[in-house]
Amino acid sequence: RSPAVMSDPETQRLIAETQEIARRSSRELRTTSYLLHPPDLEEFGLIPALRSWADGFSQRTGIELDVDLEDPGRLPLEAETAIFRVAQEALANMHRHSGSATAALKLSVLRGHLHLEVSDKGRGIPPEILAHSPSRIGVGLMGMRERTRQLGGDLDIVSDGTGTTVRARIPRSIHS
Repeated sequence: RSPAVMSDPETQRLIAETQEIARRSSRELRTTSYLLHPPDLEEFGLIPALRSWADGFSQRTGIELDVDLEDPGRLPLEAETAIFRVAQEALANMHRHSGSATAALKLSVLRGHLHLEVSDKGRGIPPEILAHSPSRIGVGLMGMRERTRQLGGDLDIVSDGTGTTVRARIPRSIHS
């Protein structure tokens, strides 16, 4: 290429724009890769992975997240992954739909069960959507229900005009 073409302002602008797109794509690919397979989950367990993901979620979204996690000890990786994904999907839905500036993520162990709760103070899910068949509430909520069910647990969603709470209850004695 001739130096004249490379020094052309339009060419320089296109090169800079292309480089920025490549940087942004690389960043998004790293983020997506991390979200799909958080490295902390397998190595350190559910609690460190949730804490790390929650910190990143707050930084990425600007949402103030109150995190209260009781450590249930190590669980089978399949169970830790499912619980992590339920928390991740509940927070992603909250970010996409609620309009809330704050949220809470809580994990506790009570009477032989893990209780995962994600709540916000947003606009809530319209009652007509919650009342309809599972296909009307979206793939994310159906996925959370299925993951919880596979662990022998249940998922409950409570929502009104002042927020939404997603609660998953899973037996503590999970076997892989």
